[in-house]
Amino acid sequence: MDALRRNANVCFEVDEALSDASMFKSVIVSDKAEIISDRERMIPYLQRLIDKYRVPEEFEAYMSKPGRNREKELEAVKICLITPDKIASKKWTMKG
Repeated sequence: MDALRRNANVCFEVDEALSDASMFKSVIVSDKAEIISDRERMIPYLQRLIDKYRVPEEFEAYMSKPGRNREKELEAVKICLITPDKIASKKWTMKG
């Protein structure tokens, strides 16, 4: 996080390939990262992660489960928002 505070320029890549390397595709996004430190502003982004990687349920219900500590966990989480300025993509498929 210290590095992002000093220089917010970022590049983020997502790629996918078949295990036999017969096809791949990738997307590279460049712009500046914004570190979101306001806890209430973090919640919609955390909700999306809960919906994707857990059984979908409301953030407050998820955080009220036994063993969860809402304030401590929100303090530990860092959300970086990248709004793309430049997007580049590639796709390659083996012919044959």
